[in-house]
Amino acid sequence: MDYYDLRDVTKFGISEEALNSYQILFIPENYKDCSEKEQLFNSIDSVDLYKELKSQGINCADFTDLGVEVGFLERRNSDTWLDVIWVLNSIALPFLINILTGILLPKIQKEKTSNKKKPLPKVHIELIIKKGKDDSTSFKYSGDAESLSKILKSLSTGNQDAD
Repeated sequence: MDYYDLRDVTKFGISEEALNSYQILFIPENYKDCSEKEQLFNSIDSVDLYKELKSQGINCADFTDLGVEVGFLERRNSDTWLDVIWVLNSIALPFLINILTGILLPKIQKEKTSNKKKPLPKVHIELIIKKGKDDSTSFKYSGDAESLSKILKSLSTGNQDAD
């Protein structure tokens, strides 16, 4: 597994100190492919998750909080696209998992009652969990909401074989 270096984000004018002062960061999903701030975009689907984490007292930030103005991308399909979510403090991980699972529950119910002939909407997420000064675990997922919910619950119980 590759180590994801938070310093990659500093190319957009954000200090490491500022980045490390948060428990969770929402990073634009296209940050690896961009060299200019103007090319960055946040996923509109991440907004509810971000707001709920903040309301629960989790110290989280997106690029706007860090002083970088980025656009928002709203996709016109039934899939859910989330920003890259970087967990810098493991204490915040159970909160993230519980809130994200709660947001996914209506999608799961809809999937269970939908006509099976249509393809199920997918959830797209990249989760990076800092495990030490120079170590992280990454998890990239693109699939149904129910399976994601099960995987996330296994992460919260310490079974981190989801790499």
